[in-house]
Amino acid sequence: MARTNGLLLATALLAACVGGPRRGVRRHPEPQRVSVASARAASEAGQWSLAASSWYEIYLLGGEEAPLACVEAARALARLEDIASARSLLDQGFKRYPEHLELLEAQAEVLERAGFRRAAEPYLESVLERDPDRLSTLLFLARLRVELSLEDKALPLLERRVQLGAADALTWRLIARAQRKAGRTALALEAYARAFAFGENDPDRLVHAAELFVDAEPQERAVVETGEVRGWLQRACELDPQLAVAHELLGKVCVLAGDDAAAIGAFERALEIEPDRTELAWRVGRLHRAAGNNARAAELARHALERERSEERRAEFESWLEPAPSDG
Repeated sequence: MARTNGLLLATALLAACVGGPRRGVRRHPEPQRVSVASARAASEAGQWSLAASSWYEIYLLGGEEAPLACVEAARALARLEDIASARSLLDQGFKRYPEHLELLEAQAEVLERAGFRRAAEPYLESVLERDPDRLSTLLFLARLRVELSLEDKALPLLERRVQLGAADALTWRLIARAQRKAGRTALALEAYARAFAFGENDPDRLVHAAELFVDAEPQERAVVETGEVRGWLQRACELDPQLAVAHELLGKVCVLAGDDAAAIGAFERALEIEPDRTELAWRVGRLHRAAGNNARAAELARHALERERSEERRAEFESWLEPAPSDG
């Protein structure tokens, strides 16, 4: 009863939000020529008006493809920003095919596309009441809740997916995001490592995870090998060679690993991309001095002194310009 009331409330709210002239789905001019293949081709080509009318004709036939056709027609209408018609069609379809839970999932998808995440949530909850282990719905609702900053409500759904064997990259990324938001750094890092084991091609995502590692307390970051995080950042630098923050973080991770030579190279590359960063000049200059490269440190100091505002750091830069004391 509570779930039914939630759905009724969501419907009432959405009716107010998506009010306006209702366009509806149009009949295809040549219904006899419509097939699943032609409807799918229209969807793949982004011909949404044609796709909507084609799928609608298949839905009207009432065969075994009708539930799928209802979903696809609604998706096409949503692409046309006709949210009211998409929702009306899905309501109609679910009355005809109440055992097809993908129609409820599609309602949530249409609502999310229109920006109504809160209104989408009860539809997904209703699906899980009927099928608690439905993998697609567990993921959809978990992602929705993470985006709504309801991480603690999302985690049980994600953990259930893992228990059911659906431990894919997206599941682990959502777990990492939820654990990070909750302040559980070690668990977040473990989840990032599991997600990236599937391969990762988003440099910003790799950098975001590496930042957590660098900023973590030693006992928290111990759950992931420094070399593994170094690999994340090397991959980020390959994907986007101009991403200065990736090179800078790589330098920091190399310092944590005790590899100062590699750290110098990474910091120098970051400074090459962002030459006005006096903090970077200070950081790499200190490493150069420790390695005995005083000439390079002095060069960095002269450049940085033109912009540095911190009196403490200016004093350190100026000390790098002083000649080394004689042994005599």
